[in-house]
Amino acid sequence: MDSALCDQLGLKPLEEELQKIDAVQSREDLQKLMSHFQTIGISIPFAYFINQDQKQSDRYIGYLYQSGINLPDRDYYFNKDK
Repeated sequence: MDSALCDQLGLKPLEEELQKIDAVQSREDLQKLMSHFQTIGISIPFAYFINQDQKQSDRYIGYLYQSGINLPDRDYYFNKDK
């Protein structure tokens, strides 16, 4: 990673996405933004996907789950290793 270039550019590469966040005015806008984020690989607070039914494998169903805030587990913060 070119950290010097990252420092030089700052938030400039994210401006378009940050403007999309600022433009959210309604639930519909939020839904569109979250859909957009999911298509470009940005985690959202919850996710929806279709997969085989875990109880009846001959059909597919939709799953909705909480994706969290993507922080490491508790041990990451308390581990004394370098």
